[in-house]
Amino acid sequence: MRELVRPPDTVVPLTANVKDMTRVFLEYPVTYLYVVDDAGHFRGVVALKNITSDLLEDKGCDAKTAANYLQPQFDVLTPDMSLGQALQHFLAFQGERLPIIENKAEPFLLGVVYKTSLLDAYFRLNPTSRECAQPCNFAVRRPVFAASNSV
Repeated sequence: MRELVRPPDTVVPLTANVKDMTRVFLEYPVTYLYVVDDAGHFRGVVALKNITSDLLEDKGCDAKTAANYLQPQFDVLTPDMSLGQALQHFLAFQGERLPIIENKAEPFLLGVVYKTSLLDAYFRLNPTSRECAQPCNFAVRRPVFAASNSV
């Protein structure tokens, strides 16, 4: 799993203000920013939709920080997970990437894993799984209807 880890480009500290978070959202086409504390521990995410909503409704965002928008419950991966376990996490998550942390007790943010990289590695290591992913060529049987002569 460690081979799939990429640097996390969209990380902000708990103290990041709305202007800084908006700048990151504009630079990267993502839905979530990863939030870390001073020790680099993953604390959760900030969702783009929450900041956008506040900005559109002019809810006084100037004094708010990432801590105000923090969603602490967010799915994460760990290096000790198998590719199959990580794939299960992605199946439950609609996004393209998930954060990877050292472990639940010490949630140091190691980086991100992209779904496409995980799928590529999974199929490379499990070539028989690729057969299941290919469309099957079953003969399609069409129903036979009796011709009706009534008009």
